[in-house]
Amino acid sequence: MGIRICPECGGKVSTSRNECIHCGYVFPATKVCPDCEESIDVSAKVCPICGYIFENVVEMQPSTALENADNTPQVTIAPIVPVVVPVATETVQTMQQPTNATPIDETTPIVCPQCGSNDIELKSSELGKCKHCGTTVVLPKKEQNVTVVNNFVVSNNSEDSAQYYIINRERTLDDEFRREAYVALTEDRRTPVDVSNGVFDYIGEGVEQYIEVDAVANITYSATVGYDYQVQYTEVDSNGNRHTKTKTETRWEPFSGSLIKDSTVYVGNDEHSFRQKSFEHALKSANIGSVVPYNGTQAVDVAPLPPERSAIEDAKKTCIDRAESEAKRSLPGDHYRDFHASGSATVKSVNSYAAPTQDSLLNYKDTDYLCQSFAFGSFVLDGDVPDDSNSIHKAVEKRTTPFLIASLALAAVTLLLSIIACTCKLTYSGGQATIAVPLSLMMAMFVATMIYTILLYRKFIKAAQIEKVKATSERLEALNFAPMTEEEIKKATKQLAKVL
Repeated sequence: MGIRICPECGGKVSTSRNECIHCGYVFPATKVCPDCEESIDVSAKVCPICGYIFENVVEMQPSTALENADNTPQVTIAPIVPVVVPVATETVQTMQQPTNATPIDETTPIVCPQCGSNDIELKSSELGKCKHCGTTVVLPKKEQNVTVVNNFVVSNNSEDSAQYYIINRERTLDDEFRREAYVALTEDRRTPVDVSNGVFDYIGEGVEQYIEVDAVANITYSATVGYDYQVQYTEVDSNGNRHTKTKTETRWEPFSGSLIKDSTVYVGNDEHSFRQKSFEHALKSANIGSVVPYNGTQAVDVAPLPPERSAIEDAKKTCIDRAESEAKRSLPGDHYRDFHASGSATVKSVNSYAAPTQDSLLNYKDTDYLCQSFAFGSFVLDGDVPDDSNSIHKAVEKRTTPFLIASLALAAVTLLLSIIACTCKLTYSGGQATIAVPLSLMMAMFVATMIYTILLYRKFIKAAQIEKVKATSERLEALNFAPMTEEEIKKATKQLAKVL
């Protein structure tokens, strides 16, 4: 027979007694766990210390939403508390091939049946522990492929829920690619003036895989929001004079909210497709009729692939990130800090595309550069290009170096005079007069140097682009290609406030 401590008065009481002999506290009914031998509540179905499951635990029947695509039911789940809590499901828009639609069932994270938290820490293949309240959670079996801690789970293959499309080539001639590529290289301010002297090799044709995911993000967020306000205060100088001044202070307040945001996200559907922005731009500018539903009977080089699970997850994460960014922009006040957000994204539809491409090697000064573009929509040149921007940097540095040296010299003089003024204990007005002149000259020199640098960049870039357009025009004429249009010339030579 053992001794236990009364939680009310701290007195020692025999385990054979149901109440404290010192204060009358009534001990709750308990039972001993046969595994860890700890005393626990008599109604407990699972030991909160070691996870031992007592007999007569009700098993959860498998939900039809958690069956495999072949209608094979999943393994049953044993709950850890008297109330049976089924795994919640969220439905994803069905994908078809291309007319018959079969729904995809998607489950939310495993939640603690005691407190509702989804922050579950894995302890073994069968048990987890709630980080919020410490309750032991019985996990679904491995066959269900369930992932915990704020991840999304799909119970069957995503290929059953996509619309499939092929895109016809709008640029089918090699010369079309070469001309557009020369123009794009000319418009790029990084390329050298004689970039059109480069020679394109054989024009290759290929296909890249992308998916278009229409999803909705539902998030809750919180932050500490700051509101600025003006405060007047009095300052006394060395002569005893009082001066009224104004300063800005911030009042911090907690803020929370929720946001639902729809997003259309483009993601590469294999390891070779990573030009999402260029694909989106080309798709939106494709000719009417170029994008055709794929029914499996058309003669194509490469058919659209079933959506990869990882690609859909990347799209959902992007959707959530966009919602969080919008939530930050919508916060009230003048500042914010400690921003936190949580939530999920639900897929409404998925479109899979087989996107035709063109590519070629540009040989410029014995170096090969891979140039790529989609064969439909507006031409966007991707890949490597000859980069000669460093020559402009060096030219600007050469012209501005004397100004920088003069500014640094004035800064050194100002620092030296400041030390002398403090050492000799000059009066405030005397110290100010000693430092004011070189300090003013230094500031003026720094400002003049910045303005001069920007003007030099714009001048050199403008001159280089004009010369480059001239060289490219001669190259296009020699190859019997269409000359650069006025719009292309304007785009290549317009001045930009942004410098390299």
